[in-house]
Amino acid sequence: MIKNDRQYRLTKTQLRNFEEALAALASSLLDEGLDPALLEIQRKALESQREELVFELKEYEALRDRKIHTFSFQGLDALPEAIIKARIALGLTQKDLADRLGVKEQQVQRWEANDYSGASIDTLKDVMAALGLETLDEVYVPSPQLTAATFLKNVGALGVTKDFLLKRLFPVEVSDSLSSGNGSSKLKELVQAASYVSRVFGTQVSELLSLHEPRLNLATIAGVRFKLPARAKAQTVNAYTVYAHYLALLAEGCFKPAATSPVPDDWSDVYLQLTTKGSPLSFEKVLKYLWDCGVIILPLRDSGAFHGAVWKVKDRFVIVLKQKTALESRWLFDLLHELAHIILGHVTDNTSIIEEQPIALENTGDDEDKASEWAEDALFDGESEAIEEACTRACKGDLRQLRGVLGPVAETFNVNLGVLANHMAHRLASEGEDWWGTAHNLQTEGADPYDMARLELLRRIDLQNLNSIDKELLMRAITEEEA
Repeated sequence: MIKNDRQYRLTKTQLRNFEEALAALASSLLDEGLDPALLEIQRKALESQREELVFELKEYEALRDRKIHTFSFQGLDALPEAIIKARIALGLTQKDLADRLGVKEQQVQRWEANDYSGASIDTLKDVMAALGLETLDEVYVPSPQLTAATFLKNVGALGVTKDFLLKRLFPVEVSDSLSSGNGSSKLKELVQAASYVSRVFGTQVSELLSLHEPRLNLATIAGVRFKLPARAKAQTVNAYTVYAHYLALLAEGCFKPAATSPVPDDWSDVYLQLTTKGSPLSFEKVLKYLWDCGVIILPLRDSGAFHGAVWKVKDRFVIVLKQKTALESRWLFDLLHELAHIILGHVTDNTSIIEEQPIALENTGDDEDKASEWAEDALFDGESEAIEEACTRACKGDLRQLRGVLGPVAETFNVNLGVLANHMAHRLASEGEDWWGTAHNLQTEGADPYDMARLELLRRIDLQNLNSIDKELLMRAITEEEA
């Protein structure tokens, strides 16, 4: 962690050195006949150290520019770092703090250099008072009934699974500790785990640690409109909805708005702006276009709960995409479907959308049908019927010939082949024909849309605007591993 302007300047110099080393590695060293594997190891090592320096610089800049006002910490071990960050965020130098305390600047430098190791409780209290800081802490007493197993079972009453907690909510060290089964001797990790659950789901830490049945705080999704299918567990959907909404708030909080385009008024705007001859709509085009319009796209890959959502957060729309498949056509249709909810006015300050069932051309609600029709018009430039007729004419009514004609028809009408194949499979299904296998084989292969959406999210947000706990939560949410 960078603690003063001098360290900041030194770190910037270090960063320039690493960038020069990387540039040299990429140019001159490649001609010296070195082992490519060795070069790759060197490059990755330099990149890793470079990224660490960039992270530290951005963190210090965010603190110095007073973009962060609250510092979360868990346990006394983490208190010194929070105090140092608070001092920087207040715009105070080490000398300024020394003057407030009536000590020499070198004393504050020593304290901070050692993260206040060896400083007394009275010293920490004096430093916090000088900075005007307040904390809210509780003391927890070990109990033989409070084990990792009983704690995880109790939290499960919220509607979340053990795997979800260990992979998405808790840091690795906490998850590893709780997974070992020696819960009674790990009160520190249990308190940490409970604080994460409390942070996201609004439950009381005391409820979780005293093993009282926890209550899910549904205030954040009070305006959500959705209907559960008969087989769904309301508690599971509610819990994941609260979690996804928390992530939406985090993404909005660190979004880096640039010069943006206005959100489109109609499907024709989307088609006209994003297609050229021989280049139909693609997921990547729509994804970047919506980010440019100021719409945040958050991709998730967890199983169950729901299949997508749209929120309005602080006058900004956040779309949550949740697809298991790597097929671009599915991600493209879902993204346009959610955009339709925004354009058609289905999402307001008081009303959100949760897709509890897989998004399809025909759904059970009027708004869902309208959103799917809007998406279909955007994909086919409003000519879906004409395209269907063209397919029928081209194959002369012989279903065995349909596969061979879809490519030329898609090219003629400048539409996405995978989307057209899915569209025709859906139409044939309504006539009792199962053509989904062929439609699947016609899907174009390329980059995984989830990876594409994840990388675009990371490009468009500044994680330094989040405290360390929320930063970790968001990054764990968009990791590859499925919970």
